[in-house]
Amino acid sequence: MEPLYLNNPTFIELDDAYRGLPKFGKITVKTSNCELSIYDLEKEGFVGIEVVGFASEAYPDFTIRAFKGKHGPCHFTGGKAKYSGAAFAALDDDNHLLFADKYQVVCDKTSRIYALPPYEDLIDCKEISQQTKPGNSTIEEESGDFESNQSFLYNQLKDQKSNSEGRKSLFYPGPFRFLILNDGTMVRRGKWNSIPQSMAGDLIREDRFIYLEGKPEVRAAFFQEEYAQFGSSCLLDDFKPEAIDHPEIETDFSKLADVSDKFRTRLLSIINNRKKHFILIGNDASDQFGCCPSEEVTDANKLVKYGILDALAEPVQGDSCPVTMYAFKDEISINNDTLSSEINNKFRKKVLSHLKNSSPSGWKKAIKWVLLIFIAVSLILAAIRLYNMQNAVTETSMYELLEPAGKNQALVVLFHNRKRCFQCTRMENLTREVLAKSYNNELKNKSLGFETIIIDDPANFGIVNQYGIYGVTVVFVKFDQEEVVKSKVLTEATNLYRDEPVYKNFLKKELHQFLIGVDD
Repeated sequence: MEPLYLNNPTFIELDDAYRGLPKFGKITVKTSNCELSIYDLEKEGFVGIEVVGFASEAYPDFTIRAFKGKHGPCHFTGGKAKYSGAAFAALDDDNHLLFADKYQVVCDKTSRIYALPPYEDLIDCKEISQQTKPGNSTIEEESGDFESNQSFLYNQLKDQKSNSEGRKSLFYPGPFRFLILNDGTMVRRGKWNSIPQSMAGDLIREDRFIYLEGKPEVRAAFFQEEYAQFGSSCLLDDFKPEAIDHPEIETDFSKLADVSDKFRTRLLSIINNRKKHFILIGNDASDQFGCCPSEEVTDANKLVKYGILDALAEPVQGDSCPVTMYAFKDEISINNDTLSSEINNKFRKKVLSHLKNSSPSGWKKAIKWVLLIFIAVSLILAAIRLYNMQNAVTETSMYELLEPAGKNQALVVLFHNRKRCFQCTRMENLTREVLAKSYNNELKNKSLGFETIIIDDPANFGIVNQYGIYGVTVVFVKFDQEEVVKSKVLTEATNLYRDEPVYKNFLKKELHQFLIGVDD
């Protein structure tokens, strides 16, 4: 698929583009409003967002490049990555905080994203079998979540004084959402940032910063100050969570006995350090279509269900991992888009008491390990079953899957996700209208038909992969004696559905050429 170019696109146009792009597909945006376009690209779920063309008096527009790369589940196979630029740490578009002096465990999906062009020479990735590079004696191999990584960063920088030396304004083009410098300076992508002069040369050389003579100095923000005031949400730029609906039930403190040791430790830390809330990134393990299953998110959601925690979250865009803010019951709320929080010491004392009293005893730990082994075995069997299913589907013909009315029938097939959206239903309705109006006779004599295929149904993975389907897509298929003799994937239709006449004319023309055997 050719790269997609858009000029000053709206968020809706970016949404259409994201849905239509294949995995790792690229989009190039020309815009007169750099900050707004980057914000929209971030919210939609693009990654590797980078300003590659800078505005000038002769050319007033910015050029921004971005990629689609978050599609699919996470699998951890031992891959690790670290930031390799001149800053102290970097935050990517999926909220991974990478450090310059230690490797972080990353999933295969993230490793593939880091192989995209914007991250070249900025991220060092290695497989578990690779050895530490010679000379990198400071490298540590460990991983951490969003909260613990920020806590580590704060502890490293809290005693660093704001640099009093001269500063200059530099533009950071990306691809990271934030960089944190050695003195704690927070650098935001797509903006002019105040940089200590001693670091400017390295940042220009290694991280592609841009310097223009005469740019006025801008105010610097420091991570250690922002973190002390706002906690881990300080790196969630423009974080606007909404309350998650859940039924009002009486608190059941006994459920605290069921959480993992790791999550128990987190809750104790929240209470002992008088933190107002904490943030987790990932999906509940019960969400079979979630991209980043998390044991802690699963535990937290369980406690929300039983009236111990409350939760706030932003609506998930694209294939992004959910970002959820948790706090003890009735301690956080949203009023007029403003987050307010207040510690309830009485409630926390009850939680603390139950946490201490429900500390697992020896026999409870034994039962827990038995259950964990049972779950592990179940997951292995499920994986084997899924693998066999996928292999079986690969061998299943398109004819057997769709079961057309005749051996020589042509079909218009709509691929869509199980969770229907406006685009999906509209494309189906418009497609059916075209067929009913222009191909009614063919529908009646069953020489032409319409079918749908669910993209995220495991039973359909073979066909979905065969045709390279990533989102809502129309495909034409022609059978001859139960064999597919011709097919065509209409990737262009995905971006036309909002304009009814254009979509219908395009579909009608393409189907006519397909049926009479005329190729483009």
